[in-house]
Amino acid sequence: MARSTSTFGALLKRYRLAAGLTQEQLAERASLSAHAVSDLERDPARLPQLESVARLAAALGLAPDQRATLLAAARPGSMTASAPAPPRPATRYARSGDVSVAYQVFGDGPVPLIAVPPFISHLEWEWEEPHAARYLRQLGTFARLIRFDKRGTGLSDRVTAAATMDERLDDVRAVLDAAGVARAVVQGDSAAGGLAMLFAATYPERTLGLILYGTRAAQVRRPDYPWRPPYREESRALDALARTIHRDWGTAAGARGMLDEMAPTLAGDAAFEQWFATLLRLGASPGGAIALWRMNLDLDVRHLLPAIRVPTLVLQRTGDRGHHLGEGRYLADHIPGARFMALPGDDHFAYVGATAPLLAAIRAFLAEVAGAAASPEPDRVLATALAAALAGPSEGTLPAPARAAFRALARRELARYQGERLTVGDTEMLATFDGPVRAVRCAQALVAGAAALGLGLRAGLHTGECERDGALARGPVVAGALRVRARAAPGEVLVTGLVRDLLAGAGLRFADRGAGSEDSGEDGAGASHLHAVV
Repeated sequence: MARSTSTFGALLKRYRLAAGLTQEQLAERASLSAHAVSDLERDPARLPQLESVARLAAALGLAPDQRATLLAAARPGSMTASAPAPPRPATRYARSGDVSVAYQVFGDGPVPLIAVPPFISHLEWEWEEPHAARYLRQLGTFARLIRFDKRGTGLSDRVTAAATMDERLDDVRAVLDAAGVARAVVQGDSAAGGLAMLFAATYPERTLGLILYGTRAAQVRRPDYPWRPPYREESRALDALARTIHRDWGTAAGARGMLDEMAPTLAGDAAFEQWFATLLRLGASPGGAIALWRMNLDLDVRHLLPAIRVPTLVLQRTGDRGHHLGEGRYLADHIPGARFMALPGDDHFAYVGATAPLLAAIRAFLAEVAGAAASPEPDRVLATALAAALAGPSEGTLPAPARAAFRALARRELARYQGERLTVGDTEMLATFDGPVRAVRCAQALVAGAAALGLGLRAGLHTGECERDGALARGPVVAGALRVRARAAPGEVLVTGLVRDLLAGAGLRFADRGAGSEDSGEDGAGASHLHAVV
């Protein structure tokens, strides 16, 4: 066995700096004196007692292989090597617009499985925790697992504000493209569930199936969703947290408060607490975490659930303290053909506690998907329709130059925001978008562009199922947008509640315009509340 090539002091210092600790902080956590830690790092001949090594390893949150390395350095020449750890997947980067998204691919299974990251993640640090590493390797025995850090977190590019859902959808597609995967099973755990569901509804042609674990349709109480606190209560709690989060973010004490609910099986495990505290620091800054929480608070996917038309498995542990079983059943009841499975266990983190039943359920679902006949190209997808028309006296009396300018404006903005043109006439236009944020931004640009031409324009938007007929799109969502446009005032962008619920993170403000109409219609736009973008 080769002896350690680093002195104990140099190795200790390297691990301490990686954990983001001062000598004083490490000493306090390890119940040692700061003088002792300083001497150990400075004096290459000084070796600690084995009990002190164990305390330092626990305080640093070291993984088993790191503990063995530290112990070997403490007793050079007397320690034998443990079996080398299996190689870890390389981290690569996919380009999504101007943002680089970190991702990894590994596993020997026949079915691609892309795991949408939850609240925060760090691709490489997660391999340092034995429970997480074991869980990931077990997934890799029956799936080709694709993982990534969402923009603003982990190893992906930091961004100045929370990403919109449109941008997050683009990131998933960019990672799939970079990995060379045309279709995959999409898995959304915890806070990732909303994005996973939106992706499956919007891009069924790229989704083999959908797995939802420990997630929910809405973050706050709704008339048909009683399991969450009211919006005002959650919002005030988040405002209070924003004022104090910098004190405990990434500390063992702060991690402990979260783990009591998320991983009660490991309550009191000092090494796990230290590892999770480091994950918080590496995953996001305090301000970044608050921005993510605010975005999640506004997300509501209840109304898009009927538009998910891929095989779906909903999983939830019966003892999960943060998620009521009713929330999982709600998802399965509202997604066509979805199956709900209640699993034993108290932990929210998938890789902690009773992992065997969870892994068995995922494995069986992947086998079902792999054995199913190839699905035909989907003819119904989730889309946001935009209907816009010039208003006022200009209708029907517009001079030819103005009509040409409007057509040019409409075509330019549709290309800029990646809209699919249905019709562009002299005074009106119809288009669909695969993301609601792009649709609203396009509507705003059209209103501003028309105003610059001295014209008034009204715009209506609605989100729902869109029927594909070759290159064309039609159906209830288009009819709904036309109904909303009729209610809009000149210079106004009017959206249904279904659109607004998917605009979390977009930084938009709204004014309530009341109910759509007494006649709900097939499109659902009439019954939806209307909101003006201001």
